[in-house]
Amino acid sequence: MTTWNDVVDHLNRHYKCEKASADLVRLVFGFGRRTQLVLVSRGAGVSGDWVQVQSPVGDPPTKKLIDLLEDCGSKLCGALVAMGGHVILRHSLPLATLNFGDLDWALGAIASTADDFEEKYVGGDAY
Repeated sequence: MTTWNDVVDHLNRHYKCEKASADLVRLVFGFGRRTQLVLVSRGAGVSGDWVQVQSPVGDPPTKKLIDLLEDCGSKLCGALVAMGGHVILRHSLPLATLNFGDLDWALGAIASTADDFEEKYVGGDAY
């Protein structure tokens, strides 16, 4: 059974990251001249603890929001959520049965997709 400490140890061994709190780790992925912030956190669910991988997309204009939602609908992982007035791309994995290969894949997929969405629908590189 995987624990949150196992996740933090894995992130520290394989990525440049910083522990922001007991349940939150910050990572920054580079894409050429662009970077993308990714947050990995522990969340509680009805069926136990989960690992959430999330990355801010930004604040797209309302007229582009439907296009962004439709674009997200064609992706293999992640869902768009609103948090703190920002659009966030998030994917969740059950902690107890977590496979680190799946976590690594989710980190890359969420980071690159959020960066693409930010560039396409928001412009700039704020995150």
